[in-house]
Amino acid sequence: MRLANNPFERDNTVTGITDTGVGFKLRAISQKGAVPTVSLLYTASLPTATQGLGTGAVGHSVQILASKDFGKHHFDVNEGVQFVGRPQGGYDRNYFTSLSYSHPITEKLGATAEIAGFSRTNRDIPATLTLLGAFTYNVTPRLVLDAGVSINAYGHLPRAIGIFGFTYAISDLYHFHAPQQPAVN
Repeated sequence: MRLANNPFERDNTVTGITDTGVGFKLRAISQKGAVPTVSLLYTASLPTATQGLGTGAVGHSVQILASKDFGKHHFDVNEGVQFVGRPQGGYDRNYFTSLSYSHPITEKLGATAEIAGFSRTNRDIPATLTLLGAFTYNVTPRLVLDAGVSINAYGHLPRAIGIFGFTYAISDLYHFHAPQQPAVN
């Protein structure tokens, strides 16, 4: 299950919250040998943003996520399509691509880097390309804090954006599918 929202954003002279994303991620293939983990990510974007910060319409995105570990080196490749809702009805479409790398520094501290971009959405929204550098801190196995900087390499985005956030895993739904061990008397 996925819930995404920026509770605080400042863009030019507008400050407020952004649109809210709700959806799910489903792991189709688990990493084994040379085979990467492959997942499907669906997100619906709901128009909850402060006036001037969101799209003003419902949107949808679908991505294929591939992840592979080589020892402590972790790589992700993501490809997707986004249907950006128009307030007057209908959708514009763009494509998303990202490549990321992460590696632990200590038992709890890690570093990550990413290059990501969207294709042109319509004649008013050009393509974008960003470079991200961030640190992660594992407070617990379920709670991860992150902070970093995203640099705009191409497109109409702010030159640099500071990013702070957290990820909290509420439950591991996959453990319900694990084979049951016989009871020991």
